[in-house]
Amino acid sequence: MTGTHGYYDQTVGQVICKSGRTTGFTCGKITHGWYTYRNAKGWIQVGDSNQDIIGFPGDSGAAVFTDSTYDYKVKAAGILSAVNTITVTNPDGTTKKRPCLPEDKTKGTVTDCYFIHMPIDYVDDHQFVRIKTGS
Repeated sequence: MTGTHGYYDQTVGQVICKSGRTTGFTCGKITHGWYTYRNAKGWIQVGDSNQDIIGFPGDSGAAVFTDSTYDYKVKAAGILSAVNTITVTNPDGTTKKRPCLPEDKTKGTVTDCYFIHMPIDYVDDHQFVRIKTGS
C-alpha cells in the first residue's frame, strides 16, 4: 500500500477492489457514494462488476483498496462491511443465502450485485454506543 484513499477521493465510476476470505480478489465500480447502511450515511457501494461473484458473507472485514491500473500504486480505501445476497427456497421449504450472480440482474431479481465498505477515514466513526444513565 502506498497510502490511503479517503472518502472524498472516492468517486462514482472509480474502480475499487477487495480481497475477501470467501471470494478472494474482486473489483467493481463505485455505484453509490453516500450509501445508507444500518441507518448511517457515508458508506460506499461498489457494484457494476464483470466478475461472477463480487462478494459473499465471510468477506466482511476485508481490505478494500484502489485499482493499480493507472498509476501502479495501491491505496487503502476502506473495510468491507456487507454484501447483497439472494435468499433461495430449497425443495424442503427451508431457505438459504447464496451469492448474487449476474443472471439475477438479467432476471430482475436485483438491480446490481454489490458490496458496501466503510471509507478508510471513517473507520470507527459509525461505532454505535449506548450510554446508560441513571441507576
